[in-house]
Amino acid sequence: MAAYRAAFADWQTAGATSNYQDPVLTHHMSGQALSYVSGALRVDQVQGSVSKGAPVLHPTIGQLIPPNDPTEVVINDVIDTRPWLQYTTDGHLYNDTPGGCRQTQALVVKKDGVWKVDQFAINKVGTGKC
Repeated sequence: MAAYRAAFADWQTAGATSNYQDPVLTHHMSGQALSYVSGALRVDQVQGSVSKGAPVLHPTIGQLIPPNDPTEVVINDVIDTRPWLQYTTDGHLYNDTPGGCRQTQALVVKKDGVWKVDQFAINKVGTGKC
């Protein structure tokens, strides 16, 4: 759970400048999750937007694999992105998209003794209930 929360904190840090190459992203993400976040930040950079605020997380453990000594954990969440919005680099709201509740699932894996979010499935606004 700590790696999951830290991955979002890292995303928030990199999102403040839309730095898709920020090395902080590799601290708690790998694989598809790292590619997803880096790609989203690259799009933000090209569009001239940055993120401000923080998402509100409500994670729960969905599954431990294997159950007795897990090396993988499935986390279920409904992320509230209303307080985590896109702004122009001069501080104005980038668009009128208000954010909202998104059903989310993540796979956190233990590699070389370190837990990292390896996969994200973040659904569109309105798929979860906050």
